[in-house]
Amino acid sequence: MNNDPTFSIGDVADATGISVYKLRMWENRYGAPYSVKLISGHRRFSTNEVERLKLVFQAVQNGDKVSKVVKLTQDELIHLLSQQTNTVKIYEDLFSVQLIAQIKNWDEKTLIESFEDEWSALGPIGFASNRAIPLLSSLGSAWERGDITVAHEHFASEILQTFLSSKWRQSNSLIYGRPFLLCSPSGESHCLGLHMVAAVTTAAKVPIIFLGAAVPEADLIAAIKENNPAGICLSFVNSISTKNKTSIIDMIDHNISRDIPIIIGGRGAPVGNSRCTSFSNLEIYYNWLKAKD
Repeated sequence: MNNDPTFSIGDVADATGISVYKLRMWENRYGAPYSVKLISGHRRFSTNEVERLKLVFQAVQNGDKVSKVVKLTQDELIHLLSQQTNTVKIYEDLFSVQLIAQIKNWDEKTLIESFEDEWSALGPIGFASNRAIPLLSSLGSAWERGDITVAHEHFASEILQTFLSSKWRQSNSLIYGRPFLLCSPSGESHCLGLHMVAAVTTAAKVPIIFLGAAVPEADLIAAIKENNPAGICLSFVNSISTKNKTSIIDMIDHNISRDIPIIIGGRGAPVGNSRCTSFSNLEIYYNWLKAKD
């Protein structure tokens, strides 16, 4: 029995960057991409075909005609691309589409095994930047298309958060020195992104104190005074107003030395505050931490 996962045309569009309309048009015009049609009429694509289509997309982006590349084998496409450009992350979103199939099947065991495999292959920074973040983006897109429910999204997020927490806590127990303090302030109930920051921080051999989400300002200030952290990382989504964010940052600033950095991140992080430092990606943050050694 073939247990290779299959993917809907919507999943393939999300993973490859090729619209559903184009996939159907190419199939009608050129006889590819290749899919199996169910009795219901819905198309299903294999993992290998999704991988091949990602290469087709890159070749078309590089200027090749669809008619020239849409039927090429994976090896032929790789050879073509190697002559045109340095290979970039061709397969990055394939991980996401495979995992979304597991999420839709409520397959926690296989999901965790996939996380473990990618963590072993890429390490904490690569996993967070090139696997976890794209997966969350793909989950949002899948939900907008109606391919998954909110329950699916929560199921996946909880497993990912638990996985990240287990990894960074294991590392954190072996690190000594002045810690970084990580939290989301009062009113911010999400902290999955903060767990990614925790994984990257401990990978840089910087210990952390993790306070989690929705920490009241008075308790946060007390924790700062008790622990004298080497840095403070705050995660903002969009749950509180800009005025409240500024107030929280000012309150922290008034209670710590000027040489202690305040790191802010998240899609709701305020901009333009000279007291705060933010990074465009986790790898830059990691390199900044290592440079402080």
